[in-house]
Amino acid sequence: MTTTNLPVISCDENHIYRVNGVVKPGLTEILKAVGVLRFAGNNQAAMNRGKAVHLATYLLDRGELDWSTVIDDWMPFVTAYEDCLREKKLTPILETRELPLYAAEDYCTTIDGVYRDAQGLLMCEIKTGDNPPDHVDVQTAAQLRAIMPYNKNHFGAQLLRRRAYILLRGNGTYDFKELKDWRDDQTWLSCLNVYRRITR
Repeated sequence: MTTTNLPVISCDENHIYRVNGVVKPGLTEILKAVGVLRFAGNNQAAMNRGKAVHLATYLLDRGELDWSTVIDDWMPFVTAYEDCLREKKLTPILETRELPLYAAEDYCTTIDGVYRDAQGLLMCEIKTGDNPPDHVDVQTAAQLRAIMPYNKNHFGAQLLRRRAYILLRGNGTYDFKELKDWRDDQTWLSCLNVYRRITR
């Protein structure tokens, strides 16, 4: 994957995004500000689990996971991810894993990854827990909009237009769902407009 004509994006340990050195709002910040995302930061144990599982899936995709480092409490989530890739025949595009993006609408986000399946390209958001969070439809709509420049620059004729989530559960099962409601994008744009009004 090349990076021609794309801005330099960074995200520090405090989850503050910068684009060419200028601070920009992140997707999570926006969703929290408008009340769509209500639980972020309230459950440290769940946050730590999510970070650990995301790292394990990232390493698994790259063939670099040392399974002996995965503690028992997190193992079912990681094996569920492995099962999902195999059963849904998903092939991760390694360059897109944990990829920070800057949207034309002036916000940043980080996607979990883009995958290939029998139908083409698919952006997937990885979640952990018993049920998918209520905001995942709006979140993935915003992420898909942010990755649009990569359609032109990096994916050639096979455009990325699809989005899904992978929910990994503590009992070792998973839920995979492709999200197809076009109204999610309109909801996201409404959230963004509200955010601009309350922060200007």
